Amino acid sequence: MNACHHRERVPTGSWRRIGFGLVTVMALAGALPAHADWTLLNSGTSLDLYGVDAVGTTTAYVVGERGTILKTTDGGASWTKLRSGLRATLLRVQFLDASNGYVLGGGLHRTRDGGASWQTLALPASDGISGMHFVNTELGFLTSRGTVFKT
Repeated sequence: MNACHHRERVPTGSWRRIGFGLVTVMALAGALPAHADWTLLNSGTSLDLYGVDAVGTTTAYVVGERGTILKTTDGGASWTKLRSGLRATLLRVQFLDASNGYVLGGGLHRTRDGGASWQTLALPASDGISGMHFVNTELGFLTSRGTVFKT
């Protein structure tokens, strides 16, 4: 087989760990030079993680299965599990600043205290919300099956 076309198989679990490390480092770095070196970070969980957002260069949040919300304040060297009280799989996370953040999964949830507590918000549709983006605490957008909602 030509060396240019050889592909090595990697176990599925490895992709999860590699993908998480890549996404987190990308979020913390802010920009990717063409010759970026990636560092695999240890999140401390074996659960699947789906969303990541960073506030500055050292603080980031990741979300995933079983209501998992993890936070780092040291650029990913260590992670703390936040008590969300949520059990659904969380797919998206966005923090506007160190205090105000949103997670999407099993509903839309908001924190105003950096993730110490979470409030479930009313949704404009009963299911199918798949995307979110907040400009500030008063203006946000949601997507659902070809529809866009604005607060």
